[in-house]
This record gives sequence, C-alpha cells and structure tokens, in this order.
Amino acid sequence: MAPTPLTGRNTAASHANFDSIESALVALRNGEGVVVMDNEDRENEGDFIFAAEKATPELLAFTIRYSSGYICVGMDPDRLDELNLPLMVKDSTDPLRTQYTISVDAAEGVSTGISAADRSRTIGILGNFDIKNPAALRRPGHVLPLRARKGGVIERGGHTEAATDLMRLAGMNPAGALCELVNDDGTMKRRDDLALVRSSQSIHAADSLPDEDDEQDRQQCFGLVHDCALFEGVEEHVRYAAGGTVAAANILVEGQAQIAIHWEGGRHHCQRSKAAGFCYVNDVVLGILALQKRFSRVLYIDLDLHHGDGVQDAFLYSSGVMTLSLHHHDRGFYPNSGGELSEGRGNGAGYSINVPLQRGTNDNSFIHVFSAVANKMLMAFDPEVIVVQCGCDGLAGDPHKVFNLTSNAFAQPVKTVLGWGRPVLLLGGGGYSWPECARCWTRLTAIACGYDIVPETDIPEHVFLNEYAPGFDMLTDVMLIEDSNTKEYLDSIIQAIQAALPNQS
Repeated sequence: MAPTPLTGRNTAASHANFDSIESALVALRNGEGVVVMDNEDRENEGDFIFAAEKATPELLAFTIRYSSGYICVGMDPDRLDELNLPLMVKDSTDPLRTQYTISVDAAEGVSTGISAADRSRTIGILGNFDIKNPAALRRPGHVLPLRARKGGVIERGGHTEAATDLMRLAGMNPAGALCELVNDDGTMKRRDDLALVRSSQSIHAADSLPDEDDEQDRQQCFGLVHDCALFEGVEEHVRYAAGGTVAAANILVEGQAQIAIHWEGGRHHCQRSKAAGFCYVNDVVLGILALQKRFSRVLYIDLDLHHGDGVQDAFLYSSGVMTLSLHHHDRGFYPNSGGELSEGRGNGAGYSINVPLQRGTNDNSFIHVFSAVANKMLMAFDPEVIVVQCGCDGLAGDPHKVFNLTSNAFAQPVKTVLGWGRPVLLLGGGGYSWPECARCWTRLTAIACGYDIVPETDIPEHVFLNEYAPGFDMLTDVMLIEDSNTKEYLDSIIQAIQAALPNQS
C-alpha cells in the first residue's frame, strides 16, 4: 500500500501527529488515501478517504480490510441531483444530520456489487463527472453516496464535507470515498489509536513526498508565483479583500440595506486551491456563499476586461447561481477561457453565460449587448439578489488599451440592475490605472446613492489632484481605435445566449 498521510482538525498538543494538507493533496492526486480526523468533541474518529475518480480494486480491498467496510462517497449536491440520487429519507433523525442518499451499484460490469472490484467500479462512476446518465447506476446497491453541505467544512465539520473539500483542493472532482477505521476487535479507532497506526506497516506517514522546506515548490503548488508572488502584508490583504465582501453580503442577508459596496473586492480569478491573476483569494465566491444563507437564486454579473473564470468554475454545476461575464477573448489573452457562450454543466447547464467581445469594444457595443442579454437573464432566472463585479481594466485609460470604454459603460448596467428592485452587491475588480478606477467607482457610488456625476465635473482639490492631470475632471478620454465588434457579431451572440438560457417563459 502506498504511503498515506494522516491529517485532521487537531489541537496544538497533537500537531506533531499530523501531516500537512499539502502532503495529503499530493497523496490524493497520486491515487492514494488519507486518514482524516474530526474534532475530539465530535465523533473523534478517523476516516480513510480517497478520490472517487481514482478508485481501484486494490484500494477498495485495502479499505475494506482496515475499516468497517461500510463505504460511503461524499459528493457535491449538484452531482447527486444530476444522477437523480435523492435522500434516503426526507427527515433524517441521524444525530449528526448525515445526509444519506439511496444506495447504488454500477449498472454494468459488476456481479453482486459487494466485491472490492464491483464497489470500485461503482465509486468510479460516481467520481467520473463525464458520466451524466442516471441509468449508469442501479438502485439499491452496496455503495452509499452522502450529500455534502454547500459550504463544506465551514458549514459542517464532518467527514462528508472534508472529503469533497479535499478533492476540490486537490483539483479533482468533488467526490471522495470514505470509511471509518476500526481496531482488530471491531471497536472504532480513536485519535490515540490512529497515532500508532500512522507509523505501522498498513498506514503510515508519507516519507517519499517533496521536502516541505522546499519553499519554492510549495509556493508553486498554490500559485504563489509570478503575478501572485508573496509580499509583506499578503495575509492582511486577503483578510480585507475577503472580509469586506463577506461583511457586505451579510448586510444584504440581514436586510440592513438594499445596496452594499466593497470596491476592494471582485478578485474573480483565484481558484479554490490556487492563487491566480493577481487574486490571492476569491472574495466573490465567498460573498455568494454568504448570500446563499438567505437567497436561493444569485445572479453574478462580471464587467471586467478579463473572463471571471474563478467564479464560473466555482458554480459550474449549480442552478442556484447564474453567472454572466462580458470580457475580451482572444488567443493568448488571460485567462484563456470564456470563449464558449454557455459553459454550465449538469444541473448548471445554461447558467454560466459568457459574452466574448472583440478588441476596441466601445460604450455603445458594451451597453447594447449587456442590455439585451441581462434583461433576458432576469426573466429566465428571476434572481433574488445580484452581485456586480465592476473591474475597470476595460476603460480606455487603462494601460491594457484593449477596450475603449468610459464610465458610461459601467454606469448604465449598474442603473439597469438597481432598477430591478433586488438587493445588489457592488464589487471592484481589475484596473491598472488608479485615477481611472477612482473616477469610475466614485461615479458608481454616487449612482448607488441615488445621484449621478456628470463626467465633465471637475475633480475637487485634494492631496492626489495631480494624478488626474491634465484634465482634472471625471472624463475618460477615448482612443481613436476601431470597434471590431460588428452588429452581426453582437446580434449572433445575443440570439445564441437567449436560446441557451434555461426555464424561458
């Protein structure tokens, strides 16, 4: 059996008994298993967890030998819905509220369903997200899928959520097989038992993993290089970026206001386990998760020059979050995604909408396509709350010099969204000219407060006035470049997106 790290939510006193999360992720990617402990005041049990998509007969045989044999698979709720796997009972009386679905076996390629080979095939189907047909599984069976909470271990500190969270962190499909480890006499292995087992021949700490002192490899693993290199104060930056957005979302959840603003937010590129595109945290995703405590349908609108890939990826399988990203798309242009008009999967099919725009996009093109698409999305989705990311790197004054927008291209969409009469969370985003960002976000703040600022308005005297030279006003000077978007191209996008939207009346 390959080396297996032991990980868990541990106290300082027992910290030496645990391997790092990084080691566990490497093991999972390599098709190995990890032992995960819950809190001592909860079950105080260790579950053997491995990636469902990596299931093999040998891995199942090992699991059965050292465990209770009652093998479950913690899974993302959207995947369970896609496979039509409802809860076993409507009202669970399980003390820890574990959400069991009906049991399953693979429909083909198995005998009775109970052998290690049979169960590995069943678990492999659950973990293979390319298999979408519910008929691939027969019911009942010998494997028990478990419905994980959307918020992961933050919402519920159980092994089910630990399994799906670890798979996401490892960059795999959120489906993890799990089973409780037992002693030879059939009793459950507790923390002290597992500390001994960890160094035995059956399950032991990984000594073949990369040296954790190799800081460069660790930073590479989490994307902390190049445009996301570490800097002094990065932890404080992450706290402010994420904390501000979550605080703003909570204001809407608690009904304290209809509009909340956090211009330091909008970091839309960061993936769940990897920094990317100057984004060390994806505050947008955290904010949407906070909003879901009250709102069941969240519409996310991304006005940034770059595709909102991190947010789209987070809710790709969800029908509770609809994303709309208007951005530039071209070969080699970061993040090299967002070219497909509709990218949702499973239950999320039709809920991830992209508008790839050409070089030179001006206010008229941007506002035209936004108005046509957004209003159709409003009717099709009927959102309860809207999040708008207002990245300013598409402004004509931004160093990118790709789009040719003024603040009007942001003002009109924000006015449209506010006119829908739903709670709205306004976030910042990209922008590499501080004066241009300040001009745009100041105007959007005024609009949120019921006013508008005429672009010709002079900038008032203050310590940074020289940054607004030579005009010293709120205007963004457009460039003398051609808008490459033809009317035919924009109309074709609008028609295709309207056809792809779900639940149209």
